[in-house]
Amino acid sequence: MEKTHLAFLPTPIQRMPRLEQRLGSSCPELYVKRDDQTGLATGGNKTRKLEYLVADAKAKGCDVLLTAGAAQSNHCRQTAAAAVLNEMRCFLVLGGQEPPKQDWKGNLLLDGLFGAEIVWTTREQRNQVMEETKKRLEAEGHRPYLMPLGGSSAIGTLGYMNAFLEAHSQIQESSLAITHMITSTSTGGTQAGLILGNRLEGAGYEIHGMNNEPEDDMQTIIAALVNEAATQLDKQLKCTSEDVNIPDWIGMHDYAEVTDGEREAVQLFAETEAIILDPVYTGRAASEMIKGIRKGHYSKDDSILFWHTGGVASVLHQGKDIF
Repeated sequence: MEKTHLAFLPTPIQRMPRLEQRLGSSCPELYVKRDDQTGLATGGNKTRKLEYLVADAKAKGCDVLLTAGAAQSNHCRQTAAAAVLNEMRCFLVLGGQEPPKQDWKGNLLLDGLFGAEIVWTTREQRNQVMEETKKRLEAEGHRPYLMPLGGSSAIGTLGYMNAFLEAHSQIQESSLAITHMITSTSTGGTQAGLILGNRLEGAGYEIHGMNNEPEDDMQTIIAALVNEAATQLDKQLKCTSEDVNIPDWIGMHDYAEVTDGEREAVQLFAETEAIILDPVYTGRAASEMIKGIRKGHYSKDDSILFWHTGGVASVLHQGKDIF
């Protein structure tokens, strides 16, 4: 499929030896795929999805990007930036009450700087308000392109299939013995893309998604995304929920609930490798990876690639959650 170029690629893979040392003698080799450095509006994983989503929007003659998320949504921030570069309007349906503009911080501040037009609603009414906004724009003569939360559609998933192929090539070129890939899983598109690439290449990595949405059946959602994305490539896969690995040792915390585990992970990555995590997504994924290492679910003989999916903009307003 066609894509629009938004990201600075390839992003690097780097070893984390100081973090390994801090975690003790039984720690596996730890590497990080720096998708926080994709470049667009401070970077992050959504840029890869947006390359395909924006291309699809333009092919359909759309002139508005419409999506939704939390007030500190990384996806919404990158969507607003992508709209600027493609001379499109951007409407964001955000959950919560609108704060005074002088109090806008993090991703919300960047949304405003990129000129995004924001509609505020409750999380429960988000889908309804998205449809209402779409109909209003159409009545005004616009052609809005509606993206799901996180850009996690079949088309968006192709961005992380490509990311997998990029990482797999880097792993082979550097003769790394990666056994596991670990990512945060929230709307499912990132893990789905990695699974799709892994299946198509027959690479054999164990891909673990650290779940941010404990109330949702993420295995079923992700399996459906894998299969739908495969059809975009004229491939037929039979991915089932049993093929989606969300480890059973993961703590069932609510979305955006910051615990001592997330705080420790954010501080450890910063203190040892000067890598900034956010407590909601990458901090939770890192926390669960650390838990898995300490409980012996990963052995000294394993080698882990941790996918850093971004979030630096959101962390800049979350000091109260980290300290």
